[in-house]
Amino acid sequence: MSTAPPLGDIALHLIRQAGTDAATQAPPNWDLYHELTDHLKRWQEDGTLVENAALLVEWLAVEVSAATVALHRSWERAEMWLVGYGDEVCRAQQHEHPAGPTAVAIISSTLTARDAATTEPAGLLRVTATAAAVLGYLRPGKEIEDGRELALTFILWAGTLLAQLLKDPAVIADYRLPDPR
Repeated sequence: MSTAPPLGDIALHLIRQAGTDAATQAPPNWDLYHELTDHLKRWQEDGTLVENAALLVEWLAVEVSAATVALHRSWERAEMWLVGYGDEVCRAQQHEHPAGPTAVAIISSTLTARDAATTEPAGLLRVTATAAAVLGYLRPGKEIEDGRELALTFILWAGTLLAQLLKDPAVIADYRLPDPR
């Protein structure tokens, strides 16, 4: 039986780290990078890398979407922001295998499935769209590298958004996910 923390706890911990770094304008956090890599390697050893990477990205995408809506104070403005930001990300990432455009597509599917909390089909569509995007992004033999790139994109975005919302590193360090009940 695995003693690894649940995916939501991993996502929250990594977002807090990135948010604290963003709020304090700290240099890039290599500990965060190595911690994420360690999780991915463990999942690969367990034979659960693809599934756990997709679920981690789902957690992170929902957090990025929620923070984006909170920052822009409406779904519509968040969606408008995503169009502009998505174009910017896609123009900036013109290398061979960019994570940004895939992350933008995942956030787009998350934002457009805003009724997921109240309707089962919307939630299923969001999860399916996320899983399809992650599976399409992970290249055979490069699953750790690609999973890390995609998850790290979301972690850094979520951390930056959290820092913009909460501003105080102590508050960010204590940030909790809302109770879904």
